[in-house]
Amino acid sequence: TLRCDEPLMYEVVATRPGVAQDVVEVRSMVLGQRERGMLRIRMLASTINPSDLVTIAGAYRSRTSFPFIGGFEGVGEVVAADPCTSLVEGTRVIPIRRAGCWSELRDVPESDCVPVPEYLSTERACFAYINPMTTVSMVSRYVTGHGPVIVTAATSEAATQIAALLKFRNVPAIGITRSSDRPPSNGKLWSAIIATDAPEWEERLYAAAGQSAHVVFDAVGGLNAGKVARALEPGGQFISYGLLSGTPIHGSWEFPSHVELKYFHLRQDAHNSDPVQFAQRFEEVFQFVASGLLATTPAAKFPLSQIRGALAWNSANRGKVLLEINAEAPR
Repeated sequence: TLRCDEPLMYEVVATRPGVAQDVVEVRSMVLGQRERGMLRIRMLASTINPSDLVTIAGAYRSRTSFPFIGGFEGVGEVVAADPCTSLVEGTRVIPIRRAGCWSELRDVPESDCVPVPEYLSTERACFAYINPMTTVSMVSRYVTGHGPVIVTAATSEAATQIAALLKFRNVPAIGITRSSDRPPSNGKLWSAIIATDAPEWEERLYAAAGQSAHVVFDAVGGLNAGKVARALEPGGQFISYGLLSGTPIHGSWEFPSHVELKYFHLRQDAHNSDPVQFAQRFEEVFQFVASGLLATTPAAKFPLSQIRGALAWNSANRGKVLLEINAEAPR
């Protein structure tokens, strides 16, 4: 039952599929009685990810229902829990496995909450899940040698983190971008940068890759996927982990038969991974974030109530947006 004195909270809802800044609304919400086994989380911060935008655009309609509460990444503080829970009130946590961080208050299963270590600030922890966990998981799983690795969408935050991890392991990274006018901001991480709007870009890619490129990490999909895959050695692996183009790989281009196409979805990986191993991977991620190797400095900050302005800024600028929620909260 609801208490009549319970404060009115708000959440950001996408009412229908479409361009996020056109279809989101800030709506009031009141949570009812908390179910047993659920933690009540007061969200402190969130961000805007390509996964939010692609989902809201309707790319995953088979598993997304509208109205849809956005926010796949964020940090909250436990404000109510069962007496027997290991995560007590006041614990900062990262909710994983589902969206919903674009809200002031939410109920989350304890099993879906990862405690944030004391040494990590809320701002850094806010960006410690999707990109760092994806990049650490993929690099540790698929990069087994020292031959060059090809990374598409090289100006993105995720690609930059992949390149940083590869440099940490002394593996050359070849970056693919769409525009010659917008090279990656950290050129020292890359052994070569290939822009697909430049003449003969495919030949330049194949020359840079030589005969030893064994992995592509692709966040784009679309018509160029097959062309990029042809730069791999026989038996190479093309890892698709995003769909920024909105166009699936299958059906858009004949994929080379000498390359193995695999898909990596963090959501699926989080569900399927052994809980102990997943927790250990999170500790590795937290260490990388704390050291600065995989840390993200937000380029802009907005209160969650100004989500449309935040989305407009995000669509026109580079860098990550920090959405401040319950900004008066400690840490």
